Amino acid sequence: MKKLFLFLFLSAALSAAAQTNVTVGPSGQVVLQKINKNHALVEERQGINVFILSKPQSNYDYLGTIKVGMRVTADPLSTLIKQCKKEFPAADGIIISDPDLQKAKADCIKFKE
Repeated sequence: MKKLFLFLFLSAALSAAAQTNVTVGPSGQVVLQKINKNHALVEERQGINVFILSKPQSNYDYLGTIKVGMRVTADPLSTLIKQCKKEFPAADGIIISDPDLQKAKADCIKFKE
């Protein structure tokens, strides 16, 4: 019981002081992971990971670029995703580098295994 209390106390102190995530590994070892403030969970739509003004940290292959053009649609993001899936069926993700989705272009990507 003392060990558990000590672990919890140290976990709280280290997390607060160094912005770390403290976990216990499978063999009971304490694992400290520094929290990186620019990491995020990515939204997935229609089976495609959507990166807007960001890029994945995982390795990927570039499949090609798609463009929406000046078409006005109710949901330009869905249009980009549908076009990506049509032109590149193996795509896992889409990288949108222009925040104006009405005239956006996007790179379709496939994550490396």
